[in-house]
Amino acid sequence: MESSVNTLFSLTPDTVSPVLKTAIVIAMKEDVTATFATATTNVRLYGTNVKWRGVTTPQVITNLFVMSVDNAPASGGRTVTVKYPGAVMDADSYYLRVYTTDEGAFDSGELTLTVKGEVTEISP
Repeated sequence: MESSVNTLFSLTPDTVSPVLKTAIVIAMKEDVTATFATATTNVRLYGTNVKWRGVTTPQVITNLFVMSVDNAPASGGRTVTVKYPGAVMDADSYYLRVYTTDEGAFDSGELTLTVKGEVTEISP
């Protein structure tokens, strides 16, 4: 079984809009040898200090849709592509955790997902 210490390498993009559905590619470190399949891979989005109707909850978890997996990318480690559905919660920070039924959990280490809404232009 794989080690669950810092096996995720990167998120692309690592910043998403709270109002747009976005595909996120999760890249594994090159030494990860697990074989991923969309049917047996689960990705959970964890939010910390979630605010909802004036109440703060320490942690909320939601599952993300696994769109595809790539066990033999041209360069780098294996990848899992998920769909971020837009604002699922108002939280201080977010991180992802990948699970497979065969290998268990893969730790995201220090990787965090930033959700940011920003108005860049207003037109009358």
